[in-house]
Amino acid sequence: MSEDQVQQLADHLSFGKMKSNPAVNVEDYAQMERERHGLPDEDDFHFLRQGETGGWRKDMTQAVADRLDAWTELRLQGTDYDLQVRG
Repeated sequence: MSEDQVQQLADHLSFGKMKSNPAVNVEDYAQMERERHGLPDEDDFHFLRQGETGGWRKDMTQAVADRLDAWTELRLQGTDYDLQVRG
């Protein structure tokens, strides 16, 4: 690949481009499902949010993260998958 092609690919794969790509960002699908199930709109809902490592900590309490970790561990019992990332 040429340097120009690498730059074009990097731009195409950037978080900002993915966030605006309907093939990746399924906000339209999420909206359709909310309507189908009679759920309220969420103005601040974004399927792809900030694109920052650890950004979930701004939206999720440690207690919820701990519950999610426990739920995940329970469902991974009996597999050889090692859950290395924890809240």
